[in-house]
Amino acid sequence: MASMDIVTNEVKQGVYMVDAAGGSFQHILESIRNVALQIGQVSKATQGMAGNSENVLQAIAAVSGISEDAAASIQQVAASTEEQLASMQEAAASSAVLGQMAEELQETVGRFKV
Repeated sequence: MASMDIVTNEVKQGVYMVDAAGGSFQHILESIRNVALQIGQVSKATQGMAGNSENVLQAIAAVSGISEDAAASIQQVAASTEEQLASMQEAAASSAVLGQMAEELQETVGRFKV
């Protein structure tokens, strides 16, 4: 019976070792599932960030377009202002000439008074 007890003990130890190995494999499987879940979450977050980056790029492009339009409008306003200034200078010069002509006319009319 001693050899049967030895075999029984060895079988029990083998079953215990198989159970322990099964528990280890179960723990490994749970760890793999957790890692896969975390990878999925990271992937989802990365996709969200990529979408946000695209939105930011589109917003920057829109702001750039608005800035270019504003710069063009500013240049047009500056050109119009320069034209108005030139017209005002011409009008001022014409006013000065008219003022001088008026003085000369008054002098001439003053000579003919009796």
